[in-house]
Amino acid sequence: MIDYAWIIPILPYIALPIILFFGKKTPEEGAYIAIGITAFDFLLSIIALYQVAVLGETRFFEYTWLPLTGTPLQITVLADSLAIFMAFLVTLIGTLVLVFSLGYMHGEEGLARYYAEMSLFVGSMLTIVMAGDLLTLFIGWELVGLSSYLLIGFWYQRPLAASAAKKAFLTTKFGDIFFVAGIALAYRFVGSLKIIEVNEKLANLLNTGVIDVNLITLIGVFFFMGAIGKSAQGPLMAWLWDAMEGPTTVSAILHSSTMVKAGVFLVARMYPIIVSSTNTMLFVAYTGGFTAFIAATMALVEFDIKRILAYSTISQIGYMMLALGIGAYGSGLFHLFSHATFKALLFLAAGSVVHAMHEVVHDPYKSRDLRYMGGLGKNMKITAYTMLIGGLSLSGIPPLSGFFSKDLVIENAMEAGDGLLFWLAVITALLTAFYIFRLWFYAFYGDLRAKEMIEKEGGHYHEVEIHESPWVMTGPLIVLATLTIIVGFFGNGFIKFVGSYLEHNYHLEVETNGFVAGIHFAPMITGYLIEAGRIGLMATTLSFVLLGIGLSWGAFGSKVLSTSWVDAPFIRYIKRFFEKRYFLDDIYNFLGFSFVYKGISRALDAFDRYIVDGIVNLVGYGGLGIANALDFFDRYGVDGLVNGIGAFLKGVGGRVRRLSIGIVQIYVALIALGLVFLVLISGYAAVLASWFALP
Repeated sequence: MIDYAWIIPILPYIALPIILFFGKKTPEEGAYIAIGITAFDFLLSIIALYQVAVLGETRFFEYTWLPLTGTPLQITVLADSLAIFMAFLVTLIGTLVLVFSLGYMHGEEGLARYYAEMSLFVGSMLTIVMAGDLLTLFIGWELVGLSSYLLIGFWYQRPLAASAAKKAFLTTKFGDIFFVAGIALAYRFVGSLKIIEVNEKLANLLNTGVIDVNLITLIGVFFFMGAIGKSAQGPLMAWLWDAMEGPTTVSAILHSSTMVKAGVFLVARMYPIIVSSTNTMLFVAYTGGFTAFIAATMALVEFDIKRILAYSTISQIGYMMLALGIGAYGSGLFHLFSHATFKALLFLAAGSVVHAMHEVVHDPYKSRDLRYMGGLGKNMKITAYTMLIGGLSLSGIPPLSGFFSKDLVIENAMEAGDGLLFWLAVITALLTAFYIFRLWFYAFYGDLRAKEMIEKEGGHYHEVEIHESPWVMTGPLIVLATLTIIVGFFGNGFIKFVGSYLEHNYHLEVETNGFVAGIHFAPMITGYLIEAGRIGLMATTLSFVLLGIGLSWGAFGSKVLSTSWVDAPFIRYIKRFFEKRYFLDDIYNFLGFSFVYKGISRALDAFDRYIVDGIVNLVGYGGLGIANALDFFDRYGVDGLVNGIGAFLKGVGGRVRRLSIGIVQIYVALIALGLVFLVLISGYAAVLASWFALP
């Protein structure tokens, strides 16, 4: 079956036109077509995964796209351990999210468009993960950007959704500029776009001294800047929380296994280039570490249930980037796998909550506000308990998957020898446990606050019985909760499996603790190694996590801890700082709108007014002058000559007409006069000829 692995990224594209043109004539407007094809893709991925993992098979498919002279452009599909694992993950989450959509999106207008766009999204992501060359990868990269724009703006009638879609599209494009620059530089020195050749040859050129470390650092940083845009890291994170304006199912597939993980995948795919430069690794590690911490602080004060999970995604991807930056290749990808299951679970559970709350408040934004919720666990037990499992896994409570993967990242951060990165990871774990259980207690504990909030606003509350979501929504929750429980026990096998990509192609061995052989970070970064055994470290990390959960329980569960202290003068300013998301949106608006948008707009306006319009007006005035001259010549030259000849002939004709009086004698006399005139003319001509001796 691996011989046909190239079919995997193609099938969703086949579904796209079928759903667009015929979806409305099918049940649920194309839902079953999208689900069926994605599920079939999932089956193919399982078979290919078996053949790669057990039989050790790898395939490289190559098809000429444009047969140019020299180096033809080719589409290549790579079916190795990294590609097939990611294809498995994308199709698994995609299938579950599409099944969940049957209940969540039921009755919405434009369902055919929704399922077509979801198919495009899945196909685009599969193109990225299975691309064997940078051109094919970039095509998938841009298609993911397009499909995410369409899905985030699915409810385009809402101004916030339309704005969020444009913000996501433009922000990620900023990172894409650097990605293109990285591709161009790599091609300049390698002469090939095949990923395996680019990775291998650039490393060889560095080792042989043909290129220096500064150049390979620049190429690695350019690739990582592309990853920053797609994975919402560092300064390019602000688009992701606004992306919550799309349907929750879109948020689930965006955050769990697809678009935002594309950046992590890119770093993993180009890893031989990344690890060739200490400075590139530093950049990746510190970007990830600080992003993880900053995003977690934003979630502490947020009340929008979906935005809290968005900040959480940014933070957890920060963990993955931190791991990759310190050489912990296996740990970073293991956390990607673990996070995909529990984050999809958390988002779909949030979708179940929003679905129920909409029946209560009848408002798309209030239905996401934790302040209107409370006590939902009484009637939504499946949603409450599955979301609890997701929250415990996100926090890092054993034996759930998040405990194994995140604890391994923290352990690797300690072994890397950088105290700052280690403590950023540990403190972020505490903050994560606090904010996710703040969410859970607000939503499922106590009593419903919707009536109190609506009446406080002057509205009228209509009593509605809250009930659990239908099985098409709770079924995927149970599946994901089960995966969240069991995935963590396969860590060592998983690390060995994905590490075979580096070992097979580049002879970089990945150890079971997640490190790439020879890439331990201690000699690279000035810092100190925190002395602690593995059990002691685990206990330390777990104590921070339990402290976060305990504080959350005390403040929002039992309410034995007062929260009034957050209104103290200094704390209030910090809270405001977090609520404003470090003023990133304001900085975006200031730099982007005031300087860039306004500046470019004014420059283009001036260029249009004085250059384009000036040339057009000059040509217009010149044309008008020429037209006036031609009109004058036509009127008084051509028309004057024609009219003059006509007037002359008319006058002559008028006079000749008078001779036509009908008297024969007069006609004979005129003929005689004519003959006399001819004789005289002939004689005159003969005389002239004799004078001038003409022959």
